[in-house]
Amino acid sequence: MATLHESNVDFTVAAGWVAQRYDATTWYRKHFNACEDSAAMDFLVIDEQGTVLWMVEVKDFTQIAPDQQRPSLAKVVAKKARDTLAGILAGATRAGVDEERAFFARAARVPLIRVHFHCERPTHGSRLYRSLPDLADLKQTLRRLVRPIDPRVEVADVAHPALSAPWTTAWKPRASTP
Repeated sequence: MATLHESNVDFTVAAGWVAQRYDATTWYRKHFNACEDSAAMDFLVIDEQGTVLWMVEVKDFTQIAPDQQRPSLAKVVAKKARDTLAGILAGATRAGVDEERAFFARAARVPLIRVHFHCERPTHGSRLYRSLPDLADLKQTLRRLVRPIDPRVEVADVAHPALSAPWTTAWKPRASTP
């Protein structure tokens, strides 16, 4: 089992699944990110048999409100999913690190791609967060935008986990360093 920490949430991936922090790979940081306006999902998870690829994006709005000037959250995640798929396909043949190239080649061959958006929201009401849609609205909008990739997109938070996801989540804020 692997544990990935992103945006104050620990994701403990089930045994038999391989997780890769996509936006931290050498391929993305040093090469694919050079494509103008590219974006990346936070991490990728593939099952042992190579039949399912999960692309996961995580946002934590418990302390910081979403920027009013940016496109909708669903559009941001949809763009990241599209760009990540392009990065995976290119990385399967062009990545310079052997382990990354092998992982991307494996990801490029999976027959089922799933998109997961994990969105932590404040637990109390606030005028700052009025623009943040609820999880059901996010899921409906995101489903419409990424239907060609995954018609069963998942949107979740720690309190409302995705039941079909191969990981468990726990709220784990890291202490800030001075």
